[in-house]
Amino acid sequence: MASVPFIVQSRADGGIAIIASRNVSEHDADDPRVDIDTAPFLPIECVSIRLKPHFVGLDATFVLLKSRTNQFIRYNAARADQRFAPCSTFNIPHTAILLETGTATDADYKVQYDPAYKQPSQWAQDFTLAGAFKASALWYYQVLARRAGMPVEQRFVRQFKYGNEDTRGGLSEMGRPFWVDGTLRISANEQVAFLRRLYEGRVGLSEHGKDCKASHAGGRDAELSPQREDGSLSA
Repeated sequence: MASVPFIVQSRADGGIAIIASRNVSEHDADDPRVDIDTAPFLPIECVSIRLKPHFVGLDATFVLLKSRTNQFIRYNAARADQRFAPCSTFNIPHTAILLETGTATDADYKVQYDPAYKQPSQWAQDFTLAGAFKASALWYYQVLARRAGMPVEQRFVRQFKYGNEDTRGGLSEMGRPFWVDGTLRISANEQVAFLRRLYEGRVGLSEHGKDCKASHAGGRDAELSPQREDGSLSA
């Protein structure tokens, strides 16, 4: 059976359907029809949805969060407690780290591709920070992580209280940094808790570090910014 550690889905209005969680005011998604009238920040066409058909053949978890009211719509809450390597979801805190430390000056910071990296065709090109975020270009983040240095990476992972905070996997093997090789692990519940702290400005970043702009899958600029007036988290 396939395994999907985390899911993040962009909404049409620019918000996000956040990975993960079991918390207060949960709705039981074991019933395939989920009433989300209590989450009015969602588009009207999503007022009633069926979750189970989207998870056929998958062992995965999914939760929508409305932060002001602590309301969650969830699927497979038990899995939300399990830790996995964050892989590409680490691009969110990593982008903040790179901007905070000045390793990347802004979203347009470009790094030249080196053929020695032997990357697949979709990654074998120069990237800006925004482009690397959108394409989830692992080599780009690993190269800049090396420039920042392991002591810096480790310090921020601990400062962010990110999962098990284990960075012993290091950065030496291209394509197998600590956030991919399984040493750093985080549950979906912990992911959602971290995202909330980040959006609310509670992870100790300067304004520059919090200005994490990068293009998401929809092709628009996404900024990690505080809550909207309706209590939803913007992306």
